[in-house]
Amino acid sequence: MSGDRSKLLERVVADANIRHPMRWTGGTWNKPLIQHNKKRARFFLYSIPIFFFVMTIATAVAVVYMGIEAPWLYIDYESEESVRLFREYLRIDTSFPTGNEIAGAEFLARELKRLGLEPEVHRLGHRNAAVWATLEGRETGALALHSHMDVDPIKDLGSWQYPPFSPYIELPFIIGRGAFDMKSLAIAQLMAVKELVESGETPRRSVVFLATGDEEHEDSRLGTRWFIDNYPQVWNRFELVLTEGGAIEAIDPEEIKYWGTETIQKRYLDFEICSSNLGALEGLRNDMANARIDVTADELPEEIVEYLRDYVSTRARDDLLPYLEAALVNGAMADLLPANVRDMMSHRIAVGPVTLNPNGGGYKFIGSIHLLPWASDDVLDELLPDLSSFGVTIDTPHGPLPFEGLESEALTIMGEIVGEAFPGVTHGPLFVPWAATDSRYFRSRGIQALGFSPFVILSTDAAKITGPNERMVAPAFLEGVELYTKLVQRLVE
Repeated sequence: MSGDRSKLLERVVADANIRHPMRWTGGTWNKPLIQHNKKRARFFLYSIPIFFFVMTIATAVAVVYMGIEAPWLYIDYESEESVRLFREYLRIDTSFPTGNEIAGAEFLARELKRLGLEPEVHRLGHRNAAVWATLEGRETGALALHSHMDVDPIKDLGSWQYPPFSPYIELPFIIGRGAFDMKSLAIAQLMAVKELVESGETPRRSVVFLATGDEEHEDSRLGTRWFIDNYPQVWNRFELVLTEGGAIEAIDPEEIKYWGTETIQKRYLDFEICSSNLGALEGLRNDMANARIDVTADELPEEIVEYLRDYVSTRARDDLLPYLEAALVNGAMADLLPANVRDMMSHRIAVGPVTLNPNGGGYKFIGSIHLLPWASDDVLDELLPDLSSFGVTIDTPHGPLPFEGLESEALTIMGEIVGEAFPGVTHGPLFVPWAATDSRYFRSRGIQALGFSPFVILSTDAAKITGPNERMVAPAFLEGVELYTKLVQRLVE
């Protein structure tokens, strides 16, 4: 280790006491005047934040009810075609196990037929489905607009303000299951195709609208994975896939910290481990729950190292970059980083609880192995404990994912579109180490796949994705549909 790196580590370790600050017991706090006015100081210290909080709430109420700087209040959302289609799609229960993707596929097919396209609907059993249609361009190479039709299950119906499949407009929100994940994006894709058709011009690049299912329940076994296995004649044309996965990090609509397009994600291997010995199984589960391998810069592609530095520079903590530098030098220092950043430079295992095994008797637990995308199966030997005395099933839908860097013509165009709509906002790649999307299945076949979100959604709203009262901001939806349409037009020309 070089002298500079050693000094960096020493400084970071020395500065780490800010994570466990010491209480002041001397100095100015013991001066008589300060002691005499402690109660008064505490009153002002704690009352000032409360005052500003009350004023913030009052201002928000004024904005909503008086229309101050809120022109979106005067839009007739129900008359907007995109909102009408969005709500119609939200009314279709495509959740597992109560819903049916076939009804969702038929709705999309009907709208595609109205545009003069010839959609193909494939029913997979009694509830799963896939649908696609092609707008032929001057070239056979295609831009694929992909979405999944299924939505998260309803686990807490009593906590919903309105029925989850009766989309309600309560400004500024459209509330309903699937509003965020991901029926809003599917409608934006549909409107983009509509704009291309109605222009009357043949695009240079062909466009394939593709909607699959089973993403939320079975990792797309009867969705994208089925489509790829059975219809290579369709996806062989794909030059670029746009799907979900992007994230806009914002705490205020006027303060967007980072507009990220998902370009790379981890490789996920799902597993199930069984045993009749409850104690041994619980011990194994505890061992696997703590399994993690943090890697250093020498084991990461140079582009990922540069991305990590750029990404960390957008975080609120000014002192985060030295911690990242220390972790890149020495993997053992990675525990100084926030969990989401640490996950970008580590292999790890996530496990569920031990439960009764209804199929083979005894007990079981399930989980997933999260590998950095370029990792080979050799990493498993180091990450996994001895499993020889247990029943083990590991699902490996694909091998190491190809890494093609973090720059492309598509990313450049996305940056231009975002910059035109939101001047000064930084757009760039996003490494998503905590969530899996269908992008990985396209990438495993050598197809560039990007997760792009056109909707400016605050982090507080994004947190409601899987819970009750999932919602989409109505004005952000309309703006996002317009932005996505411009993006698709630019990409096909």
